[in-house]
Amino acid sequence: MHSIPNLIDQLQTKVLVGNEKLVAPLIGLLKTIEEPKYKQEDFEPILQRIPHALQLEKPSLKQLRSIKADIIRVFQKEYGMTTPNYYQTQWMVLGMTVFGMPFGIVFSTALGNFAFIGLGLPIGMSVGIAIGNAKDKKAKEEGKVINI
Repeated sequence: MHSIPNLIDQLQTKVLVGNEKLVAPLIGLLKTIEEPKYKQEDFEPILQRIPHALQLEKPSLKQLRSIKADIIRVFQKEYGMTTPNYYQTQWMVLGMTVFGMPFGIVFSTALGNFAFIGLGLPIGMSVGIAIGNAKDKKAKEEGKVINI
């Protein structure tokens, strides 16, 4: 079993200048794992990869990104947690495809000019963002958002 404070110290000492944007969320995730409501055993296979990624002279950023994504995946799968603005990004795309394209087709057909087919995309995006923000707010109230 890996000591999380030890892993945090390794990350802080090995990371090169300019890569703090990647490492800060990873350290935040490691601090979240330390909370008593989460079982470290669920994350242990992922935590074992951190020292291997840092053994190189120049730490592999690709491996650190993969570790971060895997930790988030465990939080989502095992604990039903989401990242900040998770639903907003999901629903923005859905809004554009589910609401925006049909509105665009209706507008272009009604006006008799298919140049207006793109007019529905901003409408769909707005609807999707509104729905996503509402879901994000609900998840935050329920305490289901990972603080990274």
